[in-house]
Amino acid sequence: LTDLSGSPEAQLRRLDAANLSATGAVSLQNALDTGVALLRNIPPYGHREMLILFAALSTCDPGNIFDSIKEAKAAKIRVSLVGVAAEVHVCRRMTQETGGSYGIALNE
Repeated sequence: LTDLSGSPEAQLRRLDAANLSATGAVSLQNALDTGVALLRNIPPYGHREMLILFAALSTCDPGNIFDSIKEAKAAKIRVSLVGVAAEVHVCRRMTQETGGSYGIALNE
């Protein structure tokens, strides 16, 4: 939707103009595969890291998500995740295997 930039105002304007709505089932595997495809070409001295905000209790994936986790690990991509619902096993495993961190937002 937007180019990477240091201007949060520009990002917000583009997102507001897009008039997006979230519907349908979430696929953690599709998000992971897209991130790996984008970050795979970053040079080794760069940072290969994904941060996912996850608000679902399950994931509806087209294939074996554990294969995608192995690809992310092989590409040396660290995946961290913030969950705003309950803890999900596959999220915990993905962050552990890729060296990322996993946190659940609590009502405290």
